[in-house]
Amino acid sequence: MPLSMGGYTILETFHFATPEGDVVRLVEMRADKGEFDNFLVVYLLPSYNSDYQFDEITRVMDDEGMSAFEAAEHIIKIEIVDATLSPEELKVVGRFAYNDFSFIGVDGNEYLGKQIKGAYLEPPFDSARIGSTAYRFILDKYRHLVCDNLQTILGASMWSGTMRRYGEVMIYDTVKKCCLDQLGDKAKGSATGFLPWDIGSLPLSRVTDEWGDRELRLDKGSCTHIVNIISLP
Repeated sequence: MPLSMGGYTILETFHFATPEGDVVRLVEMRADKGEFDNFLVVYLLPSYNSDYQFDEITRVMDDEGMSAFEAAEHIIKIEIVDATLSPEELKVVGRFAYNDFSFIGVDGNEYLGKQIKGAYLEPPFDSARIGSTAYRFILDKYRHLVCDNLQTILGASMWSGTMRRYGEVMIYDTVKKCCLDQLGDKAKGSATGFLPWDIGSLPLSRVTDEWGDRELRLDKGSCTHIVNIISLP
Protein backbone atom coordinates (compact mmCIF):
# COMPACT_ATOMS: atom_id res chain seq x y z
CA MET A 1 0.00 0.00 0.00
CA PRO A 2 1.37 3.48 -0.86
CA LEU A 3 2.63 5.46 2.13
CA SER A 4 1.59 9.14 2.34
CA MET A 5 4.13 11.43 3.99
CA GLY A 6 2.94 15.02 3.67
CA GLY A 7 3.59 16.50 0.25
CA TYR A 8 4.30 13.20 -1.46
CA THR A 9 3.29 9.56 -1.38
CA ILE A 10 5.84 6.75 -1.48
CA LEU A 11 4.75 4.26 -4.14
CA GLU A 12 7.58 1.76 -4.30
CA THR A 13 11.07 1.07 -2.93
CA PHE A 14 13.78 -1.25 -4.24
CA HIS A 15 17.55 -1.69 -4.01
CA PHE A 16 20.31 -2.11 -6.57
CA ALA A 17 23.99 -3.08 -6.39
CA THR A 18 26.17 -1.08 -8.75
CA PRO A 19 29.14 -2.56 -10.65
CA GLU A 20 31.38 -0.46 -8.40
CA GLY A 21 30.08 -2.26 -5.30
CA ASP A 22 27.71 0.35 -3.88
CA VAL A 23 24.16 -0.38 -2.77
CA VAL A 24 21.55 2.25 -3.57
CA ARG A 25 17.92 2.57 -2.59
CA LEU A 26 15.50 3.83 -5.23
CA VAL A 27 12.24 5.29 -3.94
CA GLU A 28 9.39 6.20 -6.26
CA MET A 29 7.18 9.03 -5.02
CA ARG A 30 4.03 10.70 -6.28
CA ALA A 31 3.92 14.42 -5.61
CA ASP A 32 0.68 15.72 -4.10
CA LYS A 33 1.16 18.96 -6.03
CA GLY A 34 3.82 20.78 -7.99
CA GLU A 35 5.46 20.80 -11.39
CA PHE A 36 6.14 17.07 -11.57
CA ASP A 37 3.85 14.09 -11.07
CA ASN A 38 6.46 11.56 -9.97
CA PHE A 39 10.00 11.34 -8.63
CA LEU A 40 12.41 8.44 -8.40
CA VAL A 41 15.00 9.37 -5.77
CA VAL A 42 18.28 7.48 -5.45
CA TYR A 43 19.85 7.17 -1.99
CA LEU A 44 23.27 5.71 -1.18
CA LEU A 45 23.27 3.21 1.69
CA PRO A 46 26.48 3.75 3.72
CA SER A 47 28.77 0.74 3.98
CA TYR A 48 30.51 -0.56 7.09
CA ASN A 49 33.17 -2.28 4.98
CA SER A 50 33.30 -1.19 1.35
CA ASP A 51 36.05 -3.60 0.26
CA TYR A 52 34.27 -6.64 1.68
CA GLN A 53 30.99 -5.35 0.27
CA PHE A 54 32.43 -5.16 -3.24
CA ASP A 55 33.90 -8.66 -2.96
CA GLU A 56 30.66 -10.12 -1.61
CA ILE A 57 28.55 -8.52 -4.34
CA THR A 58 30.95 -9.87 -6.96
CA ARG A 59 30.88 -13.34 -5.38
CA VAL A 60 27.12 -13.76 -5.15
CA MET A 61 26.58 -12.42 -8.65
CA ASP A 62 29.34 -14.49 -10.26
CA ASP A 63 29.12 -17.70 -8.20
CA GLU A 64 25.45 -17.80 -7.20
CA GLY A 65 23.94 -16.06 -10.21
CA MET A 66 22.22 -13.32 -8.24
CA SER A 67 20.95 -10.25 -10.06
CA ALA A 68 22.06 -6.77 -9.02
CA PHE A 69 18.74 -6.42 -7.19
CA GLU A 70 19.13 -9.72 -5.33
CA ALA A 71 22.75 -8.91 -4.47
CA ALA A 72 21.66 -5.60 -2.93
CA GLU A 73 19.06 -7.36 -0.76
CA HIS A 74 21.71 -9.90 0.27
CA ILE A 75 24.08 -7.13 1.38
CA ILE A 76 21.27 -5.53 3.39
CA LYS A 77 20.34 -8.87 4.98
CA ILE A 78 23.88 -9.56 6.21
CA GLU A 79 24.08 -5.96 7.46
CA ILE A 80 27.12 -4.71 5.57
CA VAL A 81 25.23 -1.48 4.91
CA ASP A 82 23.09 0.62 7.23
CA ALA A 83 19.59 0.24 5.82
CA THR A 84 17.89 1.65 8.92
CA LEU A 85 18.55 5.33 8.23
CA SER A 86 15.67 7.64 7.31
CA PRO A 87 15.57 9.43 3.93
CA GLU A 88 16.69 12.62 5.69
CA GLU A 89 19.81 10.84 6.95
CA LEU A 90 20.78 9.24 3.65
CA LYS A 91 22.82 10.86 0.90
CA VAL A 92 20.86 11.58 -2.28
CA VAL A 93 22.97 10.68 -5.33
CA GLY A 94 20.30 10.93 -8.00
CA ARG A 95 16.81 12.10 -8.85
CA PHE A 96 14.49 11.50 -11.79
CA ALA A 97 11.31 13.52 -12.37
CA TYR A 98 8.57 12.40 -14.75
CA ASN A 99 5.07 13.40 -15.79
CA ASP A 100 2.11 11.85 -17.56
CA PHE A 101 2.43 12.03 -21.35
CA SER A 102 -0.26 11.12 -23.89
CA PHE A 103 0.62 10.30 -27.49
CA ILE A 104 -0.78 8.76 -30.65
CA GLY A 105 0.75 5.40 -31.50
CA VAL A 106 1.57 4.06 -34.95
CA ASP A 107 -1.80 2.27 -34.86
CA GLY A 108 -3.66 5.57 -34.43
CA ASN A 109 -4.72 4.86 -30.84
CA GLU A 110 -3.99 7.18 -27.91
CA TYR A 111 -1.68 5.95 -25.16
CA LEU A 112 -0.55 7.29 -21.79
CA GLY A 113 2.99 6.93 -20.55
CA LYS A 114 5.57 8.78 -18.50
CA GLN A 115 7.90 11.46 -19.85
CA ILE A 116 11.23 12.14 -18.19
CA LYS A 117 11.34 15.83 -17.24
CA GLY A 118 14.62 15.87 -15.38
CA ALA A 119 17.37 13.37 -14.62
CA TYR A 120 20.43 13.89 -12.45
CA LEU A 121 23.03 11.50 -11.07
CA GLU A 122 25.92 12.75 -8.98
CA PRO A 123 29.34 11.63 -10.27
CA PRO A 124 30.58 8.91 -10.17
CA PHE A 125 27.11 7.37 -9.97
CA ASP A 126 26.28 8.69 -13.44
CA SER A 127 28.36 5.84 -14.86
CA ALA A 128 27.09 3.09 -12.55
CA ARG A 129 24.14 1.80 -14.65
CA ILE A 130 21.72 3.49 -12.27
CA GLY A 131 20.25 5.62 -15.05
CA SER A 132 19.33 2.69 -17.27
CA THR A 133 18.01 0.80 -14.22
CA ALA A 134 15.76 3.73 -13.30
CA TYR A 135 14.48 4.07 -16.86
CA ARG A 136 13.79 0.34 -17.09
CA PHE A 137 11.84 0.47 -13.82
CA ILE A 138 9.63 3.29 -15.12
CA LEU A 139 9.17 1.52 -18.46
CA ASP A 140 8.23 -1.79 -16.86
CA LYS A 141 5.72 -0.11 -14.55
CA TYR A 142 4.04 2.33 -16.96
CA ARG A 143 4.62 0.48 -20.28
CA HIS A 144 5.49 3.64 -22.24
CA LEU A 145 8.54 5.83 -21.55
CA VAL A 146 9.25 9.15 -23.27
CA CYS A 147 12.51 11.09 -23.27
CA ASP A 148 12.79 14.71 -22.19
CA ASN A 149 12.39 17.44 -24.83
CA LEU A 150 15.87 18.67 -23.86
CA GLN A 151 18.58 16.06 -23.38
CA THR A 152 22.17 15.81 -22.27
CA ILE A 153 24.70 13.88 -24.32
CA LEU A 154 24.59 11.15 -21.66
CA GLY A 155 20.80 10.93 -21.91
CA ALA A 156 20.77 10.92 -25.70
CA SER A 157 23.49 8.26 -25.72
CA MET A 158 21.41 6.06 -23.45
CA TRP A 159 18.36 6.40 -25.70
CA SER A 160 20.33 5.70 -28.87
CA GLY A 161 22.08 2.73 -27.24
CA THR A 162 20.84 1.04 -24.08
CA MET A 163 17.13 1.81 -24.47
CA ARG A 164 17.02 0.21 -27.91
CA ARG A 165 17.92 -3.11 -26.28
CA TYR A 166 14.62 -3.03 -24.40
CA GLY A 167 12.45 -2.58 -27.47
CA GLU A 168 11.71 -0.41 -30.49
CA VAL A 169 12.26 3.31 -29.93
CA MET A 170 10.00 5.53 -32.01
CA ILE A 171 10.80 9.12 -33.01
CA TYR A 172 7.71 11.22 -32.24
CA ASP A 173 6.68 14.73 -33.28
CA THR A 174 4.78 16.37 -30.40
CA VAL A 175 3.39 19.11 -32.67
CA LYS A 176 2.11 16.89 -35.48
CA LYS A 177 1.31 14.16 -32.92
CA CYS A 178 2.64 11.33 -35.01
CA CYS A 179 5.52 8.86 -35.17
CA LEU A 180 8.12 9.85 -37.75
CA ASP A 181 10.42 6.85 -37.80
CA GLN A 182 12.02 4.14 -35.68
CA LEU A 183 15.31 5.11 -34.03
CA GLY A 184 18.12 3.12 -35.61
CA ASP A 185 21.89 2.96 -35.63
CA LYS A 186 23.98 6.11 -35.23
CA ALA A 187 21.11 7.91 -33.45
CA LYS A 188 18.95 8.51 -36.50
CA GLY A 189 15.80 7.15 -38.10
CA SER A 190 16.26 3.70 -39.56
CA ALA A 191 14.05 4.31 -42.61
CA THR A 192 14.37 8.03 -43.31
CA GLY A 193 17.61 8.99 -41.57
CA PHE A 194 15.70 11.56 -39.50
CA LEU A 195 17.88 13.19 -36.83
CA PRO A 196 15.94 13.58 -33.54
CA TRP A 197 18.58 15.61 -31.67
CA ASP A 198 20.06 19.08 -32.13
CA ILE A 199 23.19 20.58 -30.65
CA GLY A 200 21.31 22.73 -28.12
CA SER A 201 23.61 24.95 -26.09
CA LEU A 202 26.59 22.58 -26.24
CA PRO A 203 29.88 23.68 -27.81
CA LEU A 204 30.74 21.79 -30.98
CA SER A 205 34.04 20.63 -29.47
CA ARG A 206 32.25 18.79 -26.67
CA VAL A 207 29.79 17.19 -29.06
CA THR A 208 32.68 15.98 -31.21
CA ASP A 209 34.43 14.46 -28.20
CA GLU A 210 31.39 12.83 -26.53
CA TRP A 211 28.91 12.15 -29.35
CA GLY A 212 31.45 10.43 -31.59
CA ASP A 213 30.51 9.64 -35.18
CA ARG A 214 26.77 9.90 -34.57
CA GLU A 215 24.95 12.74 -36.28
CA LEU A 216 22.80 15.58 -34.94
CA ARG A 217 21.34 18.84 -36.16
CA LEU A 218 23.56 21.88 -35.74
CA ASP A 219 20.66 24.38 -35.73
CA LYS A 220 20.00 25.00 -32.04
CA GLY A 221 16.52 24.25 -30.74
CA SER A 222 15.30 22.64 -33.94
CA CYS A 223 14.36 19.36 -32.24
CA THR A 224 12.77 20.47 -28.97
CA HIS A 225 9.39 19.25 -30.28
CA ILE A 226 10.83 15.81 -31.04
CA VAL A 227 10.91 13.04 -28.45
CA ASN A 228 11.73 9.34 -28.41
CA ILE A 229 9.19 6.83 -27.12
CA ILE A 230 9.74 3.21 -26.15
CA SER A 231 6.76 0.96 -25.47
CA LEU A 232 6.35 -2.55 -24.11
CA PRO A 233 3.85 -4.93 -25.72
